[in-house]
Amino acid sequence: VRVLRGAGGCLQLLDQSGVLFEKTLPGNDEHIAARVPVSASLYVRAELRAADGAMMALSNPIYLD
Repeated sequence: VRVLRGAGGCLQLLDQSGVLFEKTLPGNDEHIAARVPVSASLYVRAELRAADGAMMALSNPIYLD
């Protein structure tokens, strides 16, 4: 995942059950590689939230077979 202008925000990768991965971003231009368990996932999507919980960005889901 590449995040621009996300310093201090919290990146989450989620599926239908909830959070699979979470990381607070230290800088404004970050590349994050994460291994997440998806064997029971129907989809995975990303959210970026500010420290106060406000939504900064939201991806479309990637549906898995």
